[in-house]
Amino acid sequence: IRSICIAELGVWMKDYHTQFLADNYLKYIGWTLSDKVGDVRLNSVQSLIPLYSSSELAPHLELFTQKFKERLVSMRLDNEDSVVVVAISLCCNLLERDMLEPEECV
Repeated sequence: IRSICIAELGVWMKDYHTQFLADNYLKYIGWTLSDKVGDVRLNSVQSLIPLYSSSELAPHLELFTQKFKERLVSMRLDNEDSVVVVAISLCCNLLERDMLEPEECV
């Protein structure tokens, strides 16, 4: 259920960003980045990809990025391969948007 909820919250954040792209909703995405279930972590990271890919939405994620940057980068070493692939893609988005420095990815 957590996995489905996080996936849908990500869709709402993208489609209804004026209402849902706020810290009081983003915290749920952030918390589930450390969930014990791999599928929940995967959906959490996947929900962030369209947000960071959008030049309109990415600037709204600066506080979230500052708070969860360390966890996002560490997910490159997750024990689930699918999470690792998406986490690396997300780190690339962060690098492209200058929200992450190359030395932070080492």
